[in-house]
Amino acid sequence: AADAERAVDAALEALGGLDVLVNNAGITILKGFAESTLEEWDRTLAVNLRSMFVATKRALPALRASGAAGPAGATAIVNVASMAALRFTVPHVPYAASKGGVVALTRDLAVELAPHGIRVNAVAPGPIATQILGGLSDAQIAAAGLRFLLGRMGRPDDVAEAIAFLACERAAYVTGATLPVTGGAELATRALRPEDDAPRR
Repeated sequence: AADAERAVDAALEALGGLDVLVNNAGITILKGFAESTLEEWDRTLAVNLRSMFVATKRALPALRASGAAGPAGATAIVNVASMAALRFTVPHVPYAASKGGVVALTRDLAVELAPHGIRVNAVAPGPIATQILGGLSDAQIAAAGLRFLLGRMGRPDDVAEAIAFLACERAAYVTGATLPVTGGAELATRALRPEDDAPRR
């Protein structure tokens, strides 16, 4: 939370104001509900959801000033959620719950902040070739049940382009939306259930 406040303060000092806030924070622990500890739950929600609340609170006066000054649609918040907020993928309950919270936060903020000229949207990335997933072999991807209608895993630039669109005036009439950036993975990926790895009788 303190890091989120410092980041907003640094941006305000450097820029003198804010037209756009992008909330992007996330950790995950690949465990189901029974295996997850309260400490892991609290830490995941603190990073993935609480930090967005804190950053938005800190930035809100500057965003309201920007929204009041116009032009219409130019002031925006973009939150980074996840495909896990929209459907079951793998057992990582704290992560999925936190990102579901991001979607709900986005929706409610969109309603509350619209009178102040602030649009609020989210992106929901699917599997992206980051340091964590980018090193997976084709066999590992297949074993994880990952499928991509567009024939490849997503790249960080794919997510960045979606964020840039929602942040700019081309999306001036878009608010309260959660945009999947998944390559269609949510339509094609086989949901992995805990019992998939259990011995069958």
